[in-house]
Amino acid sequence: MHHRTRTTLTAGGLLFASFCWAQTGIKPKAVLLKRVIEINHFSPRPVNDSFSVSFFNTLVKTLDPQKRIFLQPEYDKLAAFSTQLDDELNGKSWQFFPLLKTMYQRAVERADSLTRALLQKPLNFTAKEEITLSRTAAASYSATLPALQQRYTNWYKYLTLVNCYTISLQKEPGAGFDKIIEKNEAAVREKIKKNALHANKFTSKSLDVFLEETYLNSLATTYDPHTNYFSEVDNRVFQEGLSTEALSFGFDMDETEDGKVVIARLAPGGPAWISGELNQQDQLLQVQPEGKEVTDVSLVPVEEVYELIEDAAVQKAAITVRKQDGTIKSVTLKKAKHEQDENIIQGFILQGTGANNKKIGYMSLPDFYTTWDDEEGSGCANDMAKKIVAMKKEQISGLILDFRYNGGGSLMEALEIAGIFINDGPLMGYKDKGPKVTYLKDPNRGVIYDGPLAVLVNGQSASASEVVAAALQDYNRALIVGSNTFGKATMQQVLPMDTVSTTAQTSTFVKTTLGKLYRLNGSTAQQKGVIPDIVLPDWMDMEGYREASFPTSLKPDEVSRNAYYKPLAGLPVAALATASKTRQGSSAFFKQVADYNQLTAKKTITVPLQAAAFEKWAAQNNSFMREKDPDTYRATKLSIHNLAADAVKLQTDSYLKTVNGLILESLLEDGYIEETFLILTDFINTK
Repeated sequence: MHHRTRTTLTAGGLLFASFCWAQTGIKPKAVLLKRVIEINHFSPRPVNDSFSVSFFNTLVKTLDPQKRIFLQPEYDKLAAFSTQLDDELNGKSWQFFPLLKTMYQRAVERADSLTRALLQKPLNFTAKEEITLSRTAAASYSATLPALQQRYTNWYKYLTLVNCYTISLQKEPGAGFDKIIEKNEAAVREKIKKNALHANKFTSKSLDVFLEETYLNSLATTYDPHTNYFSEVDNRVFQEGLSTEALSFGFDMDETEDGKVVIARLAPGGPAWISGELNQQDQLLQVQPEGKEVTDVSLVPVEEVYELIEDAAVQKAAITVRKQDGTIKSVTLKKAKHEQDENIIQGFILQGTGANNKKIGYMSLPDFYTTWDDEEGSGCANDMAKKIVAMKKEQISGLILDFRYNGGGSLMEALEIAGIFINDGPLMGYKDKGPKVTYLKDPNRGVIYDGPLAVLVNGQSASASEVVAAALQDYNRALIVGSNTFGKATMQQVLPMDTVSTTAQTSTFVKTTLGKLYRLNGSTAQQKGVIPDIVLPDWMDMEGYREASFPTSLKPDEVSRNAYYKPLAGLPVAALATASKTRQGSSAFFKQVADYNQLTAKKTITVPLQAAAFEKWAAQNNSFMREKDPDTYRATKLSIHNLAADAVKLQTDSYLKTVNGLILESLLEDGYIEETFLILTDFINTK
């Protein structure tokens, strides 16, 4: 059987699975990591004082992002080495890491002590105090221990007030905020304490391992933000995250209003389902991975429970739950393979009203998933092609592909998806250390869909999704709608920590940037992103999180235009953009977006920590507290329904039917989908 080489292009990289041998000890690992990157990297930075300062800043910011661990004198002692890390990597005496380890351990123990002391008794919300929150790290470290203690006090007061205010939003109107705090403060404070102490446990790793991996990864990302050090577990998780066949215990979780983590769904045929011991709404109390200590998850946030059970190193675990009748039950589960629902493409039919009574297909793609070893496995290009065939049977007039928040995935799948809409020809170019640009072609001649097409993107559409959007835009094959994409146009490969062999056996790896990607016209999306034909304001416009925001990201450049690239006739983007802008001006949804962006444009905000003042502030800034409330908007110019084939399947699964209903509601509450539908309808009407 013929097997294609599986490559991966994500916000994190282009992947070739590899296996290699291991080094022991932080110093030889760091020197080896530096050497492997220098040999393979597209454009390795010189390891000099500038590199050293950048490395130091990345490392310390990773260990203490909010400047609540170290005191200023401790930071100053570490900063004395900020220009010496390059010298240590180049052979001089190894002094910084042992010092860092000692100081960090003491600082974390102090942080734990402060947390326990401050949260063992009720917090005072009568004093007229305030906290300043910043989009970046705090301006400075605390100079003294009392100043650090006050920083912790203010932070825990803020978290408690936010949690209590969230609870108050779910109560009946008229319940006083003071009473909400009085009733819930103790439980909220206990949860904050557990979360804070848990955060300093290094996600079940020892301090040595945590610091070593943080040091090595900070070293790698100093070359560029997408070059990373991978432990064996990191590498396995990275691969499984792009597969539809990851191992799982077979249940989803949710968090109740009072912070309990409960089972929300059992995957049919999964390990939890087969056990016959677990049911929806069972509360998770403990998780004990095989060979490890018991973790009490009764007051741990659901995200951290997911982090624990989805750890690739955890293959078997005892799950303890409280049943709805109050009984305690423990069941041992072993992970097994089954499809991840969130990875599978969902397809719907958008139906217009009045003069715009068009049927438009809609598909959302969270990432460019694939299967690593099984050629017959389900990749997203194959799934998308099947969905399009089903949509064509329902006589759609156009198609919308939603790539928002799509961080990338398999490059081969991305090329095949572009090829669904383009008959033949080059799709993208890449350049490694050599002088020549190589262009990759459509892997399959012919098209599956040649009708009107729109691609919806935003600032978190990255890498492989940018490849598809750029190719379709360069060929004038689709209208690109939304906001500038992330701007990652580099490719990575996961290599063994070995300077000779790319197939050596090892337990450590380095994901290294090997080259840059180019559009058919010779430009690049690096840092700039793919600029949409028709702009819709992004909820994330003011967040500033894009490729260009990383200090070590590679700079954009240009190459010669591909000589064999022949675009189709131009699209009427100017007229369509003008009509869209007019609609946006009178849209309640896009007014919400503008108001939110105006609020979040502030680099810092000052929040009162006195209960009454906080309640007033929170009421005025509720969009900041919850980002946005989709219930305040609902589409009026279209309806949404399932494909006929999917509707039949939903009748046999009551849970999926319920979930599907929630999905349909969320699509109707998404003004971006409605406006893209209207843009594509305008385009169809011009043909």
